[in-house]
Amino acid sequence: TGYQTWLHGEAVGLGMRMAADLSVLIGSLSADDAQRINRLIDRTGLPNQLPANSDPQRLLELIYADKKTESGTLTFITMNGIGNATINKGITDQQVLQTLEQFR
Repeated sequence: TGYQTWLHGEAVGLGMRMAADLSVLIGSLSADDAQRINRLIDRTGLPNQLPANSDPQRLLELIYADKKTESGTLTFITMNGIGNATINKGITDQQVLQTLEQFR
C-alpha cells in the first residue's frame, strides 16, 4: 500500500470488513449482517482499521491502478447477505471514499 507492510491475510480481512460496510451503504446488506461479519473477523485478531496515515483519496487512486478496474470502471465484490456475494460494477468513487473514511 505504500504505507506499511501488511500480510496478505490482514489485507483480505480488512477488505472483507470494507465489503460488508460498502454493501450496507448501497443497501444490499443489512447492518445486522455486517455486524455479524465484523464480530467474526474480530475473533481472528485481524486489523479493523487502516493505518493512521492513510489517505483515502490516494487509496482510491491505488484501487484504480489495481487489476479490479476494467476500462476505468471499478469492480467490487458486494454482499446481498451472508454467503451471497456478487460482482458489482456500479460503485461510485464517493461510495468508496465514504467507506474508506469509516476505517481511518
